[in-house]
Amino acid sequence: MNYKKILLIKEGVKIFGKKGFEDFRPARLEKQAGIRKGTFFEFFDTTEKFAKECCLFTVDKLLKSNTEYISKLEKELSFDEISKEVWFNTIAWWLNENEAFHFFQKFKNTKYYLEDPEFVLEVSQPYLDFIKIGQNNGFIKSMPPDFLYEIASNQILTTVQYIQDHPKLISDKEFLAISFETLWDSIKVRE
Repeated sequence: MNYKKILLIKEGVKIFGKKGFEDFRPARLEKQAGIRKGTFFEFFDTTEKFAKECCLFTVDKLLKSNTEYISKLEKELSFDEISKEVWFNTIAWWLNENEAFHFFQKFKNTKYYLEDPEFVLEVSQPYLDFIKIGQNNGFIKSMPPDFLYEIASNQILTTVQYIQDHPKLISDKEFLAISFETLWDSIKVRE
């Protein structure tokens, strides 16, 4: 990816995370990114395309962070153990990537996300595949995978926000374990 495009995306994640999407100005973005005026339109036609690129960039970084855990499936750990590792890694990643967290939290409530099911599918596909593996092997309830993805991703975002609001919980192993168990108990197949 072009260096200037990456600069714009990284700066866009910061701006969108702080100020939202309503008052976005490409000229302000270019100035904050330290690149010449007009560069934005060399890469992006619209704010919507730019915001979606920012989302894909963010989600790709998170997915790369989780790939190590997902790849352990059926090799080293059980499905629920891997799910727990992905859960904890995702929470840790969002806590360490505060600007990306605030961006994604806001992005999920924009028309760019809510009104474009194909884009949502693109963003969530690796996790949908993971959910389907869990369903096919009898670990996760037989519900629409996209619904289960939304449940999990929203619960993760809520957990991260709660930890940010109550920083002492970041090292509270019992709280973190219960946060996963709350999700897992709602989606697992009853034994």
